[in-house]
Amino acid sequence: MTSPTGRAELAVTLVVVSLLGVVGPSGLNGSIHAVSNPQPQQREDIPTFFTEMRNASPEVTNIVWKHELFIEAGLVDSVDRSIALEVASSFPKPEQYVIQNERNVTTNLSEGGRARAFQKKVSTDDLTIYYNRQSVSEIAEVLVISETGLRKASAFLNYVPHRSHGVFLFDSKEDRDKLVQYEVAYPNIYVWYTYDVNNRAYMKYFLIHELTHMVEIDYLGRHWCTGSQWSWLNEGFAEYVGREYFWKTGLVDLRDYYPPQGQVPQNLTQVVSCDNWEAYRARNYWIVYPQAHSVIEYLMEKYGHDSVINVFHNFKSGSSPEDALKNAIGINMNTLEHEWRVWLSSAFVDSDSDGLNDAREQYYGTNPGLNDTDGDGLTDGLEVQLGTSPTNPDTDGDGISDAAEVNIAVDGLLRDWESLKIAPLVSDPKGDNTGGVPGTDLQSVYAALDDKYLYLAFTLHDPINKKDRVEFCFGIDTNGDGTWEYQPGFDLSGNVWLWNLTQGMNYSDLTKISFQYGSIVAASEIVEFRMPLFGIGSPKSMWIEPYLVIELNGQYVAADKASRFHVDTVNNMLPRITDPLVPDAKTALATTTSAQHTTSLTTTPETETGTAPSTQPATGALGIQILLIGGVVFIVLAGAGLFCSHRRRK
Repeated sequence: MTSPTGRAELAVTLVVVSLLGVVGPSGLNGSIHAVSNPQPQQREDIPTFFTEMRNASPEVTNIVWKHELFIEAGLVDSVDRSIALEVASSFPKPEQYVIQNERNVTTNLSEGGRARAFQKKVSTDDLTIYYNRQSVSEIAEVLVISETGLRKASAFLNYVPHRSHGVFLFDSKEDRDKLVQYEVAYPNIYVWYTYDVNNRAYMKYFLIHELTHMVEIDYLGRHWCTGSQWSWLNEGFAEYVGREYFWKTGLVDLRDYYPPQGQVPQNLTQVVSCDNWEAYRARNYWIVYPQAHSVIEYLMEKYGHDSVINVFHNFKSGSSPEDALKNAIGINMNTLEHEWRVWLSSAFVDSDSDGLNDAREQYYGTNPGLNDTDGDGLTDGLEVQLGTSPTNPDTDGDGISDAAEVNIAVDGLLRDWESLKIAPLVSDPKGDNTGGVPGTDLQSVYAALDDKYLYLAFTLHDPINKKDRVEFCFGIDTNGDGTWEYQPGFDLSGNVWLWNLTQGMNYSDLTKISFQYGSIVAASEIVEFRMPLFGIGSPKSMWIEPYLVIELNGQYVAADKASRFHVDTVNNMLPRITDPLVPDAKTALATTTSAQHTTSLTTTPETETGTAPSTQPATGALGIQILLIGGVVFIVLAGAGLFCSHRRRK
């Protein structure tokens, strides 16, 4: 079986994605992070993305979901979607690929007088994985993650490596440490397979982080930090590509290290100084990584992808850090340090409590003192989660406001349920709670479905308890036999989970694992929750039993429960909705139901705080664009075919 991947295909991917309108003049992610239009183009929600992925390869889909690849806060942008579908197309059955291409060949690795033998290997055009004891399924996971990592790093750096790379897979960290100290020894990386159900994204992060270093070094022709002050950029790039989403990872890690507002952050090192950075890493190594991640996140948001990559290019040409920053961005090292610290301070503040911190408000051009900048009935934070524009009440410009195209906005307000005239499906008397903690006494539960999500809303007899750790849970019986098959739950911090009770916590299948990146939780007047239906097999009918638990003295105890109720797609289906990211046809406008939001419709894209033009091209322009793209893609693919054919003949 000929390996379907290769550097020629990586180059084709870069060109094709650029033609799709997501590439700036000199970088793949240019327009994604452009200051003038910060919202990623062509974002889609998790159910849509995984439907496409399952159609391409169910096996790769399970690996993508298991290791949390690509997903940013419940949405996938067009660049990651392209990469995911390419990997799924190239390796539709990764385990079968491993079985067919596995070779029993001994490869000796030695360093400092010590040696380690690897008995097996499997290769693609881009990399070779060396290993001993790992199972076929584990090697298949490493294969998919590694191929993904190379493509993500190449897309970010806008550079296709000129050679293949090696992934030496040790049996454990202890096994690795017996031979080598560091993970990077170009053109190879030394890692170990690990999987923890409580930190299932670690393998993904680890592999992609180190492979990003490989692409960096391949481009530079040398290791980064030799006599120069570049560790923050080196590690920041690897964190940015490997962690994927700073606001869900790096910021969380930094929060405990950041002092109260108004105090100087003495425990954060001066990031943009290689010597200090390395010394600080020696004392407390891990915290410098989210710091470096935060610097890259700041630069990307403030100056854009092209400028950041130009700093990288300046380093290759031999510029000092000071000159590289001045040439690419127009600031010096001290200015960057100051700007970054001011920005980081605002990242821990949400002045209007809309779920979007003040640093993010600056990025999206929203008003940090107004929780609904464009006045469309959706909070700024929710619009970012949904992929709509928080500064334009009609993102797709079809004459229907964003709020009117979203049946239930998960914003912790009861108004949507009341507007849709949805009554609670179960009510519960006051005072029957068993936990005895204020704010844990259920009053009523609402439920509704659309074609992708289950929506739930809980009201309480007491004010919502945000002090104690309360968890809202429910059992789901999909066949009506009185036994729960699934047990989802969530808390007010937005943490969510899903247990499959018939098979336990089996992480080998999509329907049995946490789906936190596809869910939204909000609490204000009520507690609302949105769950992707594909996580429980998209049933047409189900029985739900709500209950609450609370943590007391380190133990979780029952707080309250409500009676079981029935939900189905006949009686509890929401009115027909339209997509706020896709302009609707005239027929859709005419048939929009009156039961949707009463928010006034508007076709005016301007607001007091600015505009966010629609990313959808006009029909005529779209047709021309498709023809041009088709022609150029044909030429590129033909050229790639000749290139690959030439390689095979050599």
